[in-house]
Amino acid sequence: MLELKGVSKRFGGLRALDSMSMYVPEGSIRGLIGPNGAGKTTVFNVVTGAVRPDSGEVFFQGRSITGLMPHRIVRRGISRTFQNIRLFQRLSCLENVCIPMLQSEGPVKSLMGFLGDRERDRKARGLLELVGLGDVMDRPAGTLPYGLQRKLEIARALASSPKLLLLDEPAAGMNPEESRGLADFIARVRDRFGLTVVLIEHHMDVVMRICDRITVMNFGSVLFEGTPQETVRSDLVLEAYLGRSRVPCHA
Repeated sequence: MLELKGVSKRFGGLRALDSMSMYVPEGSIRGLIGPNGAGKTTVFNVVTGAVRPDSGEVFFQGRSITGLMPHRIVRRGISRTFQNIRLFQRLSCLENVCIPMLQSEGPVKSLMGFLGDRERDRKARGLLELVGLGDVMDRPAGTLPYGLQRKLEIARALASSPKLLLLDEPAAGMNPEESRGLADFIARVRDRFGLTVVLIEHHMDVVMRICDRITVMNFGSVLFEGTPQETVRSDLVLEAYLGRSRVPCHA
C-alpha cells in the first residue's frame, strides 16, 4: 500500500530524514515511533505532499506519488490527521466533516453537483454517528471537549473515503482509559472501511494494542522494525527510545 525508498529531507542544516525506507502492506496497522525530532511527522508530510523530499521516492499502491500536490494525493486515497488539532472551530461538526468531501471530489464535480448536498449530509451524519458524535453534530467544533475533537478529526479524515489513513498522535492528551478506547476504535475503523493505517504515537499502550508491526525511527532513519513484542525486547529500541524498563505486551 505504501513504500518509501531512500527518502531524505534536509531543512537547512537539519537532516530530518536520512535515506528513510519503509514498506507498509495493505490492510495493516503500522506503528511509527521514535524520540521527539526523529522525523516521524516529516514522513507524513512527505507522503501527503506537504514537503517535497530532496531524494528518494514515495509509492502508493505501486505508483510513485513523489512531488504530487497535496490535493492530488488526497484524491488518490490518502488522508491524515495532525499532531495539533486543525478543525474549523466555529463551524459545526457536520460542516467540518462535509468540507473534506468537496476537496476529494475536485472542483469540477463539486460545481456540477456530482455528489449532492443530501448525499454529503447523509454520509457526514453516518461518520459522526460512527465516531460517537451523533448527539453533538450541530455543535460548533470548538465547543467540544478535547477527546471528542480528536474523534472529529478522524471523522474528517474518513470523509474523503481514503484507502490509507495517517494518524499523527491521535491519543495525545488522553488518559490511559481514553487512549485504550481510541485504540480499539481505530482497529474497528480499519476493519469496517478496509483501511491501511500508519500511526504515530507516544502512548505505547495504544501501539502495543493494535499495531501489526512497529517501525522505530531515530535521527531520520529506521532504527528497528518488528512486531510489538520484538520491538519492546530490542536493546536498540530500549536504549534509544523506551528506556531500560520493559513495556508490558498486550495479548
